[in-house]
Amino acid sequence: MKRKQKKPTRTKFVRLSRTRLFRKAVVYSALGLIVLFSLFAIYKVGNYVYMFLTYDEVQEGALVNQPIENVGLDDKPAKPKELCSCTNHSIKFKRNHYDTHREQAKRLNNGVLLTDDQIKSLSTMVEVEDADGFVIDRHKLTHSHAYLNREAYKVLIAMGNAYAEKVDGTTAEGSVFHISSLSRTLEQQKKLLKSAHGRNATRKVSAHSYGASFDIWKIEGAENCHIARKAFETVLKDFQKEGKILLCPEGNCIHVTVKNG
Repeated sequence: MKRKQKKPTRTKFVRLSRTRLFRKAVVYSALGLIVLFSLFAIYKVGNYVYMFLTYDEVQEGALVNQPIENVGLDDKPAKPKELCSCTNHSIKFKRNHYDTHREQAKRLNNGVLLTDDQIKSLSTMVEVEDADGFVIDRHKLTHSHAYLNREAYKVLIAMGNAYAEKVDGTTAEGSVFHISSLSRTLEQQKKLLKSAHGRNATRKVSAHSYGASFDIWKIEGAENCHIARKAFETVLKDFQKEGKILLCPEGNCIHVTVKNG
């Protein structure tokens, strides 16, 4: 007599795999893995984009939070005559609202908005030349003149001297900060707004139009950009704390306005 063959019993896993709950769990797990993979890919791409956009910062070794005295000759130096960027990303400072810049500039120049003739004829205005600690990038003065209010010029000279003293005896000795914009007429302001460089310009009256403001965009001549930047950062903070200047980031530069008194 033949024995009845027993039907193979299904394991718990097989039985579970046939349930709707299990299939949902598999689908949701797969979706979760896809989401995680997508986030990881976005993170990696973001890193590459960030590295590309800040390549000059990495090359220059901009260790912003490290004190000057802790940076030795072992730090990787930048190339000789390297241009070190000056932005609110590479140099830390307190931002003053631009309306305050405009008000202080107006007071300094007694409310006089400059024209092309006034810039060169007013007794309160002086031509700005290269001096200790800074140079004028005249090829960048496409929408401004190398002139400043006399009091603003005195503060700029003092800032240049202070920076030169700060870097004296360091690997940044002899370096200078570059000025890319100074006094600007109303007509120049209108042309700037229409140009490719006008995205950061104010659509109201500019502090530059009172002869009290200038923009700083680079430091040149330092073997170590970190030392140069920290020295310059100290100068900016000291002058700001003493109530001599106002600061505001503007794209790839730092906007400086000299205060009235």
